[in-house]
Amino acid sequence: AGIIDEHNHLAERAGELPAGPIGVDLAAVARINSFGVRDWVKWIRRVEASQGRVVLSACSPAMVAQINMLDHVTGDAVVVESFYLPYFCDACNEGKSLLMTVSELAAGPPQPPPCRCDRCGAAMEFDELPEAYFAFLGNPKHGGGS
Repeated sequence: AGIIDEHNHLAERAGELPAGPIGVDLAAVARINSFGVRDWVKWIRRVEASQGRVVLSACSPAMVAQINMLDHVTGDAVVVESFYLPYFCDACNEGKSLLMTVSELAAGPPQPPPCRCDRCGAAMEFDELPEAYFAFLGNPKHGGGS
């Protein structure tokens, strides 16, 4: 949760996990900097080596950005199960995120579903470029690809 940066020491925590495949909920990750990416990659590699399969769920937009930029952020035995889609309401100046599973977007080119503002009911705009945001889905290890 919060910011993944040089203060997390994730690589040192890999040994604290129970045996077997694990799930990691990333909904509350607000940001990850370059030091955090370094620690995350070391942690993911150690977890993969000892636990095997890792399932990432509820990936925040900050984590989706990293997954799209750096293929090694998800290691070799990591599966992205679900992620948040960011929306914005121009009328209310409010943001909102919708949780989607990778399987929900498997049929055809991924498109953000419609979203209504909880405050005013107006249609919200997807707050990213769909082609860029959904790019990781084209990677076969994340459930997409040809």
